[in-house]
Amino acid sequence: MTSPVDICNLALTSLGQPTVTAIDPPDTNSKSARLCAQLYPLMRDEMIRKHPWRRLKRRAQLAASVVAPLWGYTTKYPLPADCITLIEIYVGDDPLREWDVEGDFILCNETAALNIRYIATSTDPNEWDPLLINAIAYRLAVDLAEPLTGDPNKKSFAIAKYTEVIAEAKNASAQEGTPTELGQPDLWVSTRFGGTTDGLMYRGIS
Repeated sequence: MTSPVDICNLALTSLGQPTVTAIDPPDTNSKSARLCAQLYPLMRDEMIRKHPWRRLKRRAQLAASVVAPLWGYTTKYPLPADCITLIEIYVGDDPLREWDVEGDFILCNETAALNIRYIATSTDPNEWDPLLINAIAYRLAVDLAEPLTGDPNKKSFAIAKYTEVIAEAKNASAQEGTPTELGQPDLWVSTRFGGTTDGLMYRGIS
């Protein structure tokens, strides 16, 4: 069984730092524990939202809300409570071509039920792909490196490991059903450290 503390300790160990015993609540005498408590939930949700992890994919059928949008689109549909990234929308078996997301609703001009595929948020690491666990750990290590070590080489190492894990995730995803694009190269690495990106093949919630 993998816990959030295990993931934080993987990040800390990769930086040559002592491990922690708890992050919820954190040991207030431990700088590492305080930082992990602050950063881990953000890195977890960022990584779940960023990529179409197959083990977190879900399907749902949505009924239209009885309350219409104030203007523009004619209908809105409430998203599932656990939806963190919307991937696809269909009316029957046909893709919905014109739609938008505002708050917790899909807005469009349909009235029939919508069939959707989405990525579900999750706080239990035991539901995740092992590559997602590693990705969160090394993404966390990137932000822990400077405040805990002050060593730019440690941060560079974490970035390199993170990039490696994302590439492995793409390859693994390509072998499970029809390939799903994960971004070329990783969006976070490119926008933060330079370079260009191709658009992701799924549409996220704004």
